[in-house]
Amino acid sequence: MTIKNKKDLSSSIEQLEKAINQQETILKKFDNEQLDFEQIKKLENLLIQEREKAKQVQIKINRSVLQNNSENYKERKKRTRQLIQKGALLEKYLEAKHLTVDETEQLLQIFANMINEQKPDKYKK
Repeated sequence: MTIKNKKDLSSSIEQLEKAINQQETILKKFDNEQLDFEQIKKLENLLIQEREKAKQVQIKINRSVLQNNSENYKERKKRTRQLIQKGALLEKYLEAKHLTVDETEQLLQIFANMINEQKPDKYKK
């Protein structure tokens, strides 16, 4: 099961915190009581189960973080590609290859109002 949203992430973190609290409770029982061998074995098994639950929750959280990072990386890569393509078109049609970034911006500012006013509706927001 993967974590798909903040609610799932919060729920997983709560599960992890609950498991940690249960582990601490079990450890306190070890410290505060005189237990026989069977009780110790039961508590050890319970502790192992709680640690495994905590481990699984941590794995879900880590997977979610990795998936989110992967999605952000893909979005940034797509945006970068789009910017490069648009920049290449700008250089091609405005013959702006030799201009600096500041000069290109000044050139675009000169024509921006005229272009936006005469832009066909299908290219407007």
